[in-house]
Amino acid sequence: MSASHNEGNLNFAAIRHGWTRNFTLTPEKVASMSYATLESVLELNTLKIRALSLRIFVEHPPASGNFVKIRPWKDDGTLQSILMKAFFEERMNAGITTNLDIRDGNIRENDIGDGSKEGGIGAKEWLKAHGLTKTKESAVEGESEEHEVCAPHCLDLAN
Repeated sequence: MSASHNEGNLNFAAIRHGWTRNFTLTPEKVASMSYATLESVLELNTLKIRALSLRIFVEHPPASGNFVKIRPWKDDGTLQSILMKAFFEERMNAGITTNLDIRDGNIRENDIGDGSKEGGIGAKEWLKAHGLTKTKESAVEGESEEHEVCAPHCLDLAN
């Protein structure tokens, strides 16, 4: 356990482009934690060039090397707020150091998202990126017209 980590607290190790920051949150702070809490402790406002340019990912399951994007939430009693609080409290009670990865907003690896403009790529872009689209010729006057269609092998649901 790092010198900056305390037993009974929620301990973090955050990485970004080669720097590492270790920090801890008391149980009282975890009880009212929000996305803004993480941004503040990580001092992300000093790194931001424009709004929404940085994203916070959490390693889940612990020690797996797999990181999942954390979507912003507020401590407002909504289901998302309750689930995020329970997630971090569980990590704190188990004594697990929670690893965070701070990424630039333009990095989309492992972040397909919901297709909205703000997060991830849409299905059309994903299909293009994986070579699963092809063109077909239009029957109108023999002119070639590009249409995006799913290649036959992407419809094979047996695999």
